Amino acid sequence: MKDRLEAVLRPPFSFASSVDPDEAEDVDGETEAALERRPCLTDNHPSTLFLPKFSSSSSFQYWKEVIDSTPELWTRISSVFHPKLQEMILQNSRNQHLYVVYEDGNDWDTNPDKEENLAAFESMVEPLACRWKALKYYQGSSANNDRLVSLPMPNLTCIQIDGAPWRDQPITLDAPKLSDVHVSNCSLNWKYLSGLRDLSLRNTDPTLNTLMTILRASPGLRSLSLEKMSLDVEPNGFPDSMSKILLPQLHTLRIERGSTQSTSFLLDWIEAPSLETVRVEIGYRNASDDFTKLCESAGRHMGAFPLADSGNRFHLIIEVWDWEMSLGVGQQRILIWKSTWSRTIAPQVKLAYIASAVKRMNDGAREEVKVLDLACTNTEDIGEYLRIVHSHFPRIDQILVRDKRSDRADVDTFLQLLSSPSHLGLSEEWLLPNLTKLQLDLHRSIAANLGGRIVELLKSRTAIEGIEEITELRIVVAKGAIDPSTVELLRQSLVLFHLTEE
Repeated sequence: MKDRLEAVLRPPFSFASSVDPDEAEDVDGETEAALERRPCLTDNHPSTLFLPKFSSSSSFQYWKEVIDSTPELWTRISSVFHPKLQEMILQNSRNQHLYVVYEDGNDWDTNPDKEENLAAFESMVEPLACRWKALKYYQGSSANNDRLVSLPMPNLTCIQIDGAPWRDQPITLDAPKLSDVHVSNCSLNWKYLSGLRDLSLRNTDPTLNTLMTILRASPGLRSLSLEKMSLDVEPNGFPDSMSKILLPQLHTLRIERGSTQSTSFLLDWIEAPSLETVRVEIGYRNASDDFTKLCESAGRHMGAFPLADSGNRFHLIIEVWDWEMSLGVGQQRILIWKSTWSRTIAPQVKLAYIASAVKRMNDGAREEVKVLDLACTNTEDIGEYLRIVHSHFPRIDQILVRDKRSDRADVDTFLQLLSSPSHLGLSEEWLLPNLTKLQLDLHRSIAANLGGRIVELLKSRTAIEGIEEITELRIVVAKGAIDPSTVELLRQSLVLFHLTEE
């Protein structure tokens, strides 16, 4: 009942809560236009919403009375709200838990009374710290101390801190029920964190040892996000007896722009059988960086969650450009970018990274993948990528080959490789024997006699024992790339043929 009430009343409340109480009686008058656009009580303040106007002051008054008598709607309070609105919230919330937003410095805030308003806000909310359920704390350019965020908060379960990067002292939290922690640009006394459900860290300083201690003390962790984290190893290293960190409920893992070595180590020690979403993104730091170990460590988690449970046709995504490579399956992806790759790292090295991750992927997931989404430039050996896929993903029946707007795929080699057996070790095999659907998105590629090569591919895979025939073909090409007679032949030969000319 409470949820339904809030859902019904939240829109008019957003309007009413943006109104200065002294102006409420004049909604039908000249102030109505001014009230259309006001900062509203949302999680993403400062935002300005354009809300429908009330047609009469009686409508406004009715909703105001309902809202005033519903304390569940008065639980969010921010330091940027009008002081009178802050007072109304604290009065009307009664004994409800509070969601507090504190911002002490923003470029958009030019209010000359800001410091005075902040002091008044602190004096109002500090005595109610026992009622705080969530706290968003943003420290801007001013030199306010951390008294507010260091208060005893016995009922706080969620905190988001975005601090000043030049802070000298770490923040010590007194919040025994804390389960969701989001910290950017500042330091905490990390040793007090345990029993977490959601942990998100950006540009902050726990060592790898400390982070692993927090994870070990949080077996119910559901989401872990690390961005711009060096995660240095402490001088004494790790104890020899350290065991794997079991996180049976972890479903989301994101590690972006961190240390290659520390990321690999962390991925090796985590066991997460319920991991649905994985994103590992690492950028170039030094010319000598080697990402082989990172790809192996990340590949171990790809597909570990049973993909077949969702009933979808899972895609294997391979993208290789001069400055970036990506491997993904389902909602799990490895992304490595490096602006100087075209000059310093050979295509064979990127190929080896992809192969390293694929070999560590879960066997069951490799059986479930049905679609290959392949994109690479004509400087890459597309044949080697096809051979890797053929060796590890036996049930693929659909391929999408695409080129980037600024790069061309080697479509000639691709069609040739699928049109005849390939050497694999000491034998010859047809690549991807279950292939029945083919899609070519060739915005930039230029292939001589493209239509003829496609016809040859279709004919070559017909009536071959153990090889499925291609029955569906979708093509995106430049206008006139395939002559009209070949287009008609393809329409007659296939169950489904769709041509888009740009």
